[in-house]
Amino acid sequence: MNYLTSLRGFAAILVVLYHFKSHLLHYINFNPLVAIIENSYLAVDFFFVLSGFILSYKYNATFSYILKWKDFFNFLVKRVARIAPLHIFILISFLLIPVAHLLTGRPVDQVYYGVEAFFIKLFLIDTWVINERYWSTWNTPSWTISAELFAYLLLPFIMFTMKKWSIFLRLLFCCSLCFLLAILHIQKGSNVIGNYIGTLGLLRCFTEFNCGILVYLISTRMSSIKINTRIGLFILAIVLLLIAMSSIPENFLYIPILFSFLLLTFISFENTIHNFLSYKPFVFLGDISYSIYLNHYFVKAMVTMLLIPQDQIATVKVIFIYIFFTILLSVFTFKFIEVPSRKWLTKKGSLK
Repeated sequence: MNYLTSLRGFAAILVVLYHFKSHLLHYINFNPLVAIIENSYLAVDFFFVLSGFILSYKYNATFSYILKWKDFFNFLVKRVARIAPLHIFILISFLLIPVAHLLTGRPVDQVYYGVEAFFIKLFLIDTWVINERYWSTWNTPSWTISAELFAYLLLPFIMFTMKKWSIFLRLLFCCSLCFLLAILHIQKGSNVIGNYIGTLGLLRCFTEFNCGILVYLISTRMSSIKINTRIGLFILAIVLLLIAMSSIPENFLYIPILFSFLLLTFISFENTIHNFLSYKPFVFLGDISYSIYLNHYFVKAMVTMLLIPQDQIATVKVIFIYIFFTILLSVFTFKFIEVPSRKWLTKKGSLK
């Protein structure tokens, strides 16, 4: 499914643009593009759903019928080997920023670059500590892999349990999680799913991760549905998403469900979009998407510190520098940090 790999790459680019939106939107007057950039933080919600689907697709045979300690341990080794080395590398790289501030006599934000926050980030438990204090420190986007690590720990048990449930019970479970997430947002007076990450981010990830698992389980039965019906459902999913995002501000009410529906219908039939997304450059963009996602905030911090005067808007040249060096650094970390460390840790850590 190379086209899904490519989707990860495009989703990562959307997050890169979102975190520079205060500069980008100064130069954009095209309303649809403005709306896309302002809502591109939702790419992480798509990541969560897609992650649940892909891991279910990959590990269905391993965990659906029997749970073995060896399989569970090896699964966790592979997931930690996938996320931890780059996370540690970038977090250590972030130390350059407060050091540079100290050397140049500039103040250091003691909360954002706090020692306690550093170690909580290091061990990927910032969303496990239910408050709004830690998730937005150091490499802020790493909150998502903290939440995903929690989901990884539960994935084998969820798959093993869900396999024994009827489709109705699976739907009821995921809808209950979506309902709980929505209720908690309403209670907090939130208007978008991106609010209250420190207290609701873990549930947000867990809900959408489970939706991805459900998408996989339902997709195995989609072949019995006529192709024209599947195409119609895909078009309906796009229309519903466009209507909901343009007319319903409280997106926590529908984003997990609609992203799940969109993914389910998108993968249910071969189409020209699949072929387009399967081009090697797009697939490679997907391969380096994790590096893009974790690197971009560090590049943003360095570019802001070195090239953007305080409270000023970045020039177009600086915006291109931000995007270019994010991708360049990501190619480097993918080839020399991600891949070698993942192979080494998986080989050394897995049980035979």
